[in-house]
Amino acid sequence: MDVGGRQMTLETGEIGRQANGAVNLTYGDTVLYTTACCSLDATGDGSFIPLQVNYTERFSAAGKTSGGFIKRDGRSRESEVLVSRLTDRPIRPMFEKGWNRETQVLTWVLSYDGEQSPEPLAITAASAALAVSDIPLKKAVAGVRVGLLPELGFVVNPTVQQMEESKLDMIMAGTDSAVLMIEGYCDFLTEDEMLEAVGVGSEAIGSMCHSIAAWAAEVGKPKLSAEADNIQPIIDSIQEAVGSRFEEVYRNTHLKQERGAQIEAIRSEVFATYATKQDLDSGLVATAMGAAAASLGGLGGLGPSTSNPEVDPASIAADEEEDEEEDETVPEAPEPAADLSLKKSTGEPAGSSSSADSPSRPPPDEEDSQTSTSGSKSITDPIIQTGVGAAARGLGGVGGLGRSNSEKEEEGATSSQPSQIPSAGLPKGPIVQTAIGAAALGLGGVGGLGRTSSEPSPSPGEDEEGSSGKVLPMGIVGATPAQVSRALKEVASQATRRLVLEEGYRVDGRGVTDVRPIWSRAGCLPRVHGSALFTRGETQALAVTTLGSDAAAQRQDSMSEDYATGQQNFYLQYFFPPSSVGETGRTGGMPGRREVGHGMLAQRALAPIVPDERD
Repeated sequence: MDVGGRQMTLETGEIGRQANGAVNLTYGDTVLYTTACCSLDATGDGSFIPLQVNYTERFSAAGKTSGGFIKRDGRSRESEVLVSRLTDRPIRPMFEKGWNRETQVLTWVLSYDGEQSPEPLAITAASAALAVSDIPLKKAVAGVRVGLLPELGFVVNPTVQQMEESKLDMIMAGTDSAVLMIEGYCDFLTEDEMLEAVGVGSEAIGSMCHSIAAWAAEVGKPKLSAEADNIQPIIDSIQEAVGSRFEEVYRNTHLKQERGAQIEAIRSEVFATYATKQDLDSGLVATAMGAAAASLGGLGGLGPSTSNPEVDPASIAADEEEDEEEDETVPEAPEPAADLSLKKSTGEPAGSSSSADSPSRPPPDEEDSQTSTSGSKSITDPIIQTGVGAAARGLGGVGGLGRSNSEKEEEGATSSQPSQIPSAGLPKGPIVQTAIGAAALGLGGVGGLGRTSSEPSPSPGEDEEGSSGKVLPMGIVGATPAQVSRALKEVASQATRRLVLEEGYRVDGRGVTDVRPIWSRAGCLPRVHGSALFTRGETQALAVTTLGSDAAAQRQDSMSEDYATGQQNFYLQYFFPPSSVGETGRTGGMPGRREVGHGMLAQRALAPIVPDERD
């Protein structure tokens, strides 16, 4: 494809065949090799794309070696970190929503001709590698550099030599229909000139994106699914339960520390008042089966019921010995009585009936003889299925999953069909679901899912969830902690957004037109060359200036600059310690990417006012 009057070539399939996507980009004699890979397993909750972008310049690309003591290419230099951030920024929002697999994009400069700047090429190469891969990128992305030359006007991807005369250094990235990123600086251009520059770059980007998309459709792989969870029911449940409390905190608590503590208290309360799928798959299932066994007087070998003390354990053991002598094949169990019913959990014996029309349960000894003649039964035995179903029918369901006691009485205690319980996120299998239903109401519920019939009903005017309001609606039952965490973030975001847009109120108490208080003080440190403390609201910056000779200049050792001649006389280093936001974290060592990037933004802003060396 033609870019800025020169040919750009993209190739795939020759190198990096085991990567999800791999591309060679050639522009002039500059060659970049980029790969895109993703893990097989999901990571995180999908609210943040687990993407890592690394850009590396090989000294060998320019036919040289490092001028430092260590000749091997090692950790990323600051210039490489800046290009990595430049590449990450436009491609991150183009991933399918909910993508939660670890994804890594690696770019190496394999050949450098000294004319074509590799920064915008890295953006295009990364996008092309993702486009031909099976990683779900919604649209192709491309990057260009726009310069303003005295005689040529605006130029797309000017050479390194041309950039020395340019009044504008702007790197743009976008799709065929939108601009995603603009970064750069200029020497006092008008707004009209900047808008024209954006238009020139956007036109070139659109043409490149169309070419990449058509090429990827021909040679690319089928895309994977982002597998985004539908958490809207969970969001609705949390919004109904605690949404107003989020707004109250944001409206009335202006100090960050106090606001954070109150928000965390709400989060903890939400997590403490719902049953996760993990809970349902482990402890809840065991509790439910135990409760069903106790209600039925033992489920075929699971043990005698505590409500049937007449059963002699010795007789059970004798029956088991007799069974061992019989044929190993278990005879088919007789069809159970369809109108088997159990007493609600009111403390009465399990064998009694709530209706005179219901047949009495067999005496314990007779029942025991019936069940033990066929040996220990699995929980899939039809007798067990009917027994557990009867327990659910007699005890009611889980928060609307089964029929309530009052509904059962209205239908008649002789109903021949057990309650049907939908899955609703519970463990699969009708036996487990029915047992959970019986246990939840019979034992008073798990995580607020129900209560025993011996508990008093809520008084008129009292919230069904309790006076504390801690029990959440059923829409949250069965959700994973990651889903609830995402839903909490969304509810909090909706609360702050509504306050700003509808009430014109920001979380620190300001209106939309108010400016935070600004205060500064110079000369706050006695022995340094220059110092100042700047405060805006709760944000502070302590700046220190040091003057030095040419010997203190920062040496530049990179693919495009020689260690002996490349030096930087003005540099700004930015630090963001964890204590500045009241947190703990790693300190010392290499600066983070964010620190490098923000430091460069400040350095570029101040560079035009720094005196020349001759002054």
